[in-house]
Amino acid sequence: TKDAAYVNIMQFINDWQGAGAKSETLTDFCDKEAGVINLKCKFYLGFHKTNSLCGYEVFADTRINFKIKDGKYKVTAAVDTFTFTWSCGGQSETIAAAECYPDFTAKTRLHYVKKAAVDIIPSTPDKIKGVVLSLTKSHLQADDF
Repeated sequence: TKDAAYVNIMQFINDWQGAGAKSETLTDFCDKEAGVINLKCKFYLGFHKTNSLCGYEVFADTRINFKIKDGKYKVTAAVDTFTFTWSCGGQSETIAAAECYPDFTAKTRLHYVKKAAVDIIPSTPDKIKGVVLSLTKSHLQADDF
């Protein structure tokens, strides 16, 4: 039912922290009666070490939308941007997904971003699909995604 799906999704959002508890999820919009839940997520993708002291933590800034109607649901996930946070000093930079995937084309002020993007970003679709699959299979009892 719509109510059961809503409760399961909200429970998952509260429980899920992602890799190393660095990922963040917050509810952007939620209408239980209409069966709509929109999330904004910051998925931790990994750490790219650039020298003996420092590196980048890479996050995928993602939107996940759930539409629940008549005992069925639709899940849509989209990555809008990637955020690179420098571990020595916390400086960060956000780059549009179109400039990072499949090939890194952005010109940035952080000169190690290109290598981090080439190493980590190609795995993004599979990582996000894995999270959404675990949500739908474990909590919504879906057969297919």
